[in-house]
Amino acid sequence: MVKFQSLPKITIICYIISVVIIGFVFAEQFGEWDLLSRKVKIGILVSAAIIGVFGSIVSIAKQLAGYLKRNKSSTKD
Repeated sequence: MVKFQSLPKITIICYIISVVIIGFVFAEQFGEWDLLSRKVKIGILVSAAIIGVFGSIVSIAKQLAGYLKRNKSSTKD
């Protein structure tokens, strides 16, 4: 059965940063402030996506390490 674990703090922080960055770009687009050029907006959105994916990878790596540690100790018994 699948057990759900709490997310690491770094993952939550990465997600929050990504959402804030994406929200800023959407607000800039919706408000028609014209603060950023199109290329800069795309670069910022790509950076936000990379930050979010990094947070996911950290979470997956920690869960996988715990899973492998449990399985390794159970095979020794």
